[in-house]
Amino acid sequence: MILSDRDTGLPDESVDIVLLYDVFQMISDKEKLLGELHRVLKPGGILFATAEHLDVNEFMNIFVKGNLFALVEKRGEVFRFERD
Repeated sequence: MILSDRDTGLPDESVDIVLLYDVFQMISDKEKLLGELHRVLKPGGILFATAEHLDVNEFMNIFVKGNLFALVEKRGEVFRFERD
């Protein structure tokens, strides 16, 4: 479990799935967190996130910025991204 936007201490490409449910809006440095999650996710790893309490367009812009993640699917409030 990652509780902040700091370094996780996890090895590179060691995680299959990340869940960010109703938490992304509380992260102060969202781009830093996404960079860290990209680092620890295995190639093709999946990141599930919700955009609760955020503007959906702003949320999407943050996630696709830098080409770290690609949107695979959206079901209701849940977005599924894959590590590029």
